[in-house]
Amino acid sequence: MFSLKEFEKIEKRGNIVTSIAFIVIFFVSVLISLLIFSIFNKEVNNFIFFIIFFVFTYIFSEKVNKKFTKKHKDVVSYIFLREYTGKGKYDLNKNFTSSEIENFIENLNCKEYAKYNSIPIEYYYTNNKDYLILKFDEEKLLHYTREISWNKINWKYAFVKNDGIYEDLEIEYKNENGEVINEKIITDKVTQENFHIFLLFILYDLKYGKRLSLSRINYKKRFPFKILGLSNNI
Repeated sequence: MFSLKEFEKIEKRGNIVTSIAFIVIFFVSVLISLLIFSIFNKEVNNFIFFIIFFVFTYIFSEKVNKKFTKKHKDVVSYIFLREYTGKGKYDLNKNFTSSEIENFIENLNCKEYAKYNSIPIEYYYTNNKDYLILKFDEEKLLHYTREISWNKINWKYAFVKNDGIYEDLEIEYKNENGEVINEKIITDKVTQENFHIFLLFILYDLKYGKRLSLSRINYKKRFPFKILGLSNNI
């Protein structure tokens, strides 16, 4: 089962190791350039330094990632890693058969998965802890006073790292009058830890909805940079 907390620990550990590696390799490269590569110019020495640095960090990250994915290999973990890294090696079709995916979804217990990751399924208004805004339930999503069946929901998600994690998730559905409704889910009115609501959408949509996360194309959206104080979209 995927563990978000363990993934975050590995990310922090990787950042520390990368920083240490940069310092160590810098001094090693300087020493090598003084002892061996004194005949080369500065540009060549810099090139050697960056080659050593990137090879070391790549080997370390690949080793850690393989260990993590082996321990936590399931459909949800690969969907998350595919989104977080943007790498094709986490494509579901390359790592699971269709029967393995179906079997996983059939046996998926959303509440247990959320509980294992310490993710609440209810979210309250930031300034009023008694005012329920969002609740993940079997068959339906509660958003304010509206109950929306999962099989009617289309959702779009994106995140960006910019001195922190910024997430954007919105849903689209038709109401009883056939009108198309668009609503933002992740807003400053709701307090959540990074990726919690995204993981809940993966879980409940897989189990009860349209299974949009099985393909990144289905749910991926362009992130509005105006949220970050920039112009345009990515």
